[in-house]
Amino acid sequence: GDKVNDVSSSNLMQQSEFTISDGSKLIEMILDNAYTDPITATLREIGQNASDPMLGKGGDFHVHLPTAIEPWLAIIDDGIGFGIGMKVPFTMCDQYSIIDRFEGKEYTFSAYKDDFGVAQFVQLGEKDTSDCNGLEIRVPVDSNKFHVVKEKMIKAYIYFDPKPTTNIEVEWEVRDYS
Repeated sequence: GDKVNDVSSSNLMQQSEFTISDGSKLIEMILDNAYTDPITATLREIGQNASDPMLGKGGDFHVHLPTAIEPWLAIIDDGIGFGIGMKVPFTMCDQYSIIDRFEGKEYTFSAYKDDFGVAQFVQLGEKDTSDCNGLEIRVPVDSNKFHVVKEKMIKAYIYFDPKPTTNIEVEWEVRDYS
C-alpha cells in the first residue's frame, strides 16, 4: 500500500504573524530579478493600471511613443492610475517622471533611486491646468530603442480592448476569435 503522511497541529501554543520589516527592499529585489523584459513589463504593468476601471476612467488611455523630438515613453490615463506596478519603470531606467493632474492642478514628481538603490519620489513642481484629471508616467528611452518600444507596445496590448490611442501611427494586429 501507499503510505500516507499525516500532519497534525494539535496543542498549538503560539501564533505568529509574518511581517516584512523593509517592504521597499523586497519590492526592489522583485523588480531587479522578476522582469526579464523591462520594456514589456513597464508597458503591461502601467497599461494595466491605466486601463483598470478602478484606477483609470474605464479602459481608455494614451501611449506616447518616443520620437526624435520627444524621446520618452509615456502612458497617460484619465484616472488616478497608481497600482503596484508603479515602480516597474525602474527596470528600464533609474529615473522617470510622474505627472498628476487633479482638480485643476498639475503636480510633477521625479521618481529615482537613491544612493542605496531605494526608490524615492520628490515633487518638482505644481501649476494650474485646464487638462482633465489623470496620471502620466514618462520614461526616458534611448534613441536606438524607439522602434523596439513600438514593437513591444503592439505585442503588450494585443488583447487590450479598447486599444490605447497613440501619438504616432500604429498598425494593430487584428485577432479573429471565431
